[in-house]
Amino acid sequence: MMLAQAISGEAYRALRNPRALFWAYALVPLFILIFGLGIELAVRIDSKMVPPTIEPFRLAIRSLGAGGNPIAQLFYAIGAAALVANEYRWESWRLIGPRNRRLNLILAKFMVYLACAALSLAAIVAVEFFSAFVAGLAKGTPVAWNVDGGPGWAALAVAWAASLAELAALGALAMAGAVATRSLLGGAMPAFLFALGQSLLLAFAQPPAGINRAILLPVHAGDMARGWAQGGSGGDALAGAAMLLCWAFVLIATAIILFSRQDLSRE
Repeated sequence: MMLAQAISGEAYRALRNPRALFWAYALVPLFILIFGLGIELAVRIDSKMVPPTIEPFRLAIRSLGAGGNPIAQLFYAIGAAALVANEYRWESWRLIGPRNRRLNLILAKFMVYLACAALSLAAIVAVEFFSAFVAGLAKGTPVAWNVDGGPGWAALAVAWAASLAELAALGALAMAGAVATRSLLGGAMPAFLFALGQSLLLAFAQPPAGINRAILLPVHAGDMARGWAQGGSGGDALAGAAMLLCWAFVLIATAIILFSRQDLSRE
């Protein structure tokens, strides 16, 4: 009951800050929409390169990979860190702290972040569906919703859940950093640099065969979790999802432990 009250209060406060919601969660889908429509409408493509059909599900699954893009993750990390860092900035912990348990306060912020991230990923899917429809009209190419052997709603749901799990790990890291440093940059920048470092490492170092130790990296685990939706191994997808959940659990637990030891009378 107290957790539900904390979530309700945190959701109300988040909705009262539409500017932060836009920059953290709406900018990525908006950029994908503008960029996608710009490519479809402004760039002339040789007719030989135009596919015989446009598959919205395949395009949407590919775009959900934005959950593992370091640049996109920067905005989500800012959104997660801001939920915590703003309390230190405005010295409001002393007001809301006595009203609920510290565990519930952090969990409520994490749940609100996950809800916003989930809606942002859903908006990416809607944007890709709309772009596919526009591309079909612009190129005169049929839009194929049901393709034999192609991805469908189940594969799309798996890719969406995998991207959400990756953003959960990212958000937990950003919140832990914000609690430890009491600042927005202290939460968002380490999360961004960690994501960027993983991408650079995987770009220059080929993951080993056999027991893939690269799955310990959240970015690679996210790619593996989305792999089933793109025709990969189900076992790899489950392993990647399990690793992402472990990252999220350990990091949010770290944030809770650090927060429980702080003296909020000065915050």
